[in-house]
Amino acid sequence: MRREDLLRRRRAARWVGILFVLWGKRLMPAGPFVEERPPMAASSPEDREVFAEDFEEDVQAIGRRRFLGRALLWALGALGVAAVFPIRSLGPSPGRALFTTPWRRGIRLVTDDGAPILVHEVPVGGALTVFPEGIMIGRSLKG
Repeated sequence: MRREDLLRRRRAARWVGILFVLWGKRLMPAGPFVEERPPMAASSPEDREVFAEDFEEDVQAIGRRRFLGRALLWALGALGVAAVFPIRSLGPSPGRALFTTPWRRGIRLVTDDGAPILVHEVPVGGALTVFPEGIMIGRSLKG
């Protein structure tokens, strides 16, 4: 995008902002607006009685609550079952393989083609991929 186009768009956005402020300050009606409400009348005895009956019908509400709780448990159980399938697709369990390593004290370091590495061959600040001597890389025994 050219610099002139960018400046033109910024100028246009600035004018839009200025116009919104002017519209809000000059053209919109000012002041807090209050709508009067009719006075509240006391409830009739019939309304109070109906309210008391509805308020005391908690047996049906408890049944609904029980239903909603059970529905929630079923939904959470379905999500748990659905989570099992992606976990199973990760493959077989590695067992103790994650807690063992072929690295031992005194084992030489070798490159992927089996050539041993000496300390002075690695450049200062450099990185090199090495393996312990005698482990399997791919299908062949290296080292």
